[in-house]
Amino acid sequence: MRLQRSGGLAGLSLRSEVDSDDLASDERQQLESLLDQAELSGPQVPPRGADRFQYDLEVERGGSVQRATAYDGSMPPGFRALTEWLTARSRRA
Repeated sequence: MRLQRSGGLAGLSLRSEVDSDDLASDERQQLESLLDQAELSGPQVPPRGADRFQYDLEVERGGSVQRATAYDGSMPPGFRALTEWLTARSRRA
């Protein structure tokens, strides 16, 4: 799974990559649960306003790849929970 956050006030990018095979079983279960709730299939409309983050997510699951984009200000709650988990994990690494 790959997440790239771009935009914001300073225009800085953050990248996070997670291979579920490298996670402890409790982290893997948490990630799977977050993915199940992330609402990745619906199209996202960028909200109006400057300095918002854009989140581009790529998930390989069950032999297929799914891509989704979401934006601050219009992100579904499940997608937000997943991006927060991935962002926190990348800051720990």
